[in-house]
Amino acid sequence: MTENSTRFRWQADGSVRVRAYLNSEIEHVKGSTAYGISLYVAPPPRFQRIKHVADRVAEKVEGLPSSYMENFESKLNDNYECEGIEIELDVDDSGIKISVKDIYGGRRVIHSD
Repeated sequence: MTENSTRFRWQADGSVRVRAYLNSEIEHVKGSTAYGISLYVAPPPRFQRIKHVADRVAEKVEGLPSSYMENFESKLNDNYECEGIEIELDVDDSGIKISVKDIYGGRRVIHSD
C-alpha cells in the first residue's frame, strides 16, 4: 500500500471491505518502534450469514400464497434452529416483511418487498 491510502473493495455479496494505511511511527517507552498503521475492516461473518438467510428466504417466499406463510415460517424456524436463527414472516396488504434474528446476538436483517 502507498503512503496514507484507503481502499474500498465491493464484494460480490454487496458488502464492503476497507483497507487503509497511515504512514506513522510509534515508539514504545522501552525502545521498540512500529512503522505505519494498517487497518482492515469487513462485516462480521455472522452478520453475512444472517443476510444470506434473509435473501434466500425472500427468494423462496416470492410467489408463495399467503395461506402457506404460517406453515412455511414454522418449517424455516425448524430448519435454522440449530444455527440460532429465528425467522418471522409478516403478511400485510403491502407485501411480506421478512425478519431474520440472531437469537444469540439480537441483530436483525429485514428484507421487505
